[in-house]
Amino acid sequence: MALQERANVVAETGDLTRDKTLRHDLQEAKVLATWQSTRLLFPYPTRIKSKALQYARQAINEFEKGSFSMQAGEARLMLVQILLANAEEKLSESVNTETERKTREKAAERFAYEAHGVLSSLEKSAESFLSKHGQDVRDLRQKLLSVVQRARNGTFYQKVSVDEMRAIKTAMQAEFRGSGHWYRCENGHSYSIGECGMAMEETRCPECGAPVGGREHTLVQGSRHDSRMDWL
Repeated sequence: MALQERANVVAETGDLTRDKTLRHDLQEAKVLATWQSTRLLFPYPTRIKSKALQYARQAINEFEKGSFSMQAGEARLMLVQILLANAEEKLSESVNTETERKTREKAAERFAYEAHGVLSSLEKSAESFLSKHGQDVRDLRQKLLSVVQRARNGTFYQKVSVDEMRAIKTAMQAEFRGSGHWYRCENGHSYSIGECGMAMEETRCPECGAPVGGREHTLVQGSRHDSRMDWL
């Protein structure tokens, strides 16, 4: 029997004891609907985009109330994506004065710090979550680094870049038992090569798709050493 039909029967009889799992199933349907709304609506540049953060946080709260830990973690992944998208959008705004620039950087700073906090909690998630979404968490760490490095001057760069990049590097060292060496792709996005830290395999930048890495300790054309990250 469909969930709607089951709910109708209970409403007609007034006896919830006849369907002992209905309350749980209705709650699950509610949070899944919230999560689906967040996932479907966020990517589109409509008026609903401004409510993406609200929807993501609402989904997290509802999943936690229902003890759906996996879905709550996935909603947090979406929240980080929204925060980073908002930070990138702020950094892309054109400014005409120093005051406008500082306002823009502070707004991006808030998004970046919150994203860092959410990612830190995700990195401590249960093994069941990390086995499924560990790579997603690592990719978002890299994306956070890219966002931070886009702000190359002024308040945001000075206050956030060193702290955030150090946190990212520390997280990667814990994950991979050492972060190897750091490089930048041809478009300026940072990435790391683990173990010996030398290029042994060619792949693609997760941020822009440019070739990264290399073979036989030789970087692909356009990649360069990121000495700043190595020195942190």
